[in-house]
Amino acid sequence: MGLFEEESVTTEAWLLAAKGYLSQARATLLAAARTAQGKGLVTSEGLLLIDVARLGDAAHTAPRLTQIAELCDGTLAAARAQFALAPASNNPRQLLDASEELRAAGADLTAAEAAFTAAACWRRGRAAS
Repeated sequence: MGLFEEESVTTEAWLLAAKGYLSQARATLLAAARTAQGKGLVTSEGLLLIDVARLGDAAHTAPRLTQIAELCDGTLAAARAQFALAPASNNPRQLLDASEELRAAGADLTAAEAAFTAAACWRRGRAAS
């Protein structure tokens, strides 16, 4: 398949997620991320891990995404790491900051998801008050 072989599983994973098989979707992405890591393909690994985070397992991916951000130039890897770290803090301001960084890096869909999650955190906070 070539250079981006590991990334080809994203379609399969998102189809699994759309059918409600989130655990299988995350497992598919994590397996491909491990393969990418073994080959030294950090950008592919980061792309796969951010999808795992988007599918609800940000806590699992945040440490590695943080390591990847330290290895990469540019802002996208750092923005992905911030996005993965933010849900664990349950801090809507941190999620909005991540959203802004992702938008600036051109990751509009993930930026929108971060902003949506921030709004949900604020709503939960008001409901608990």
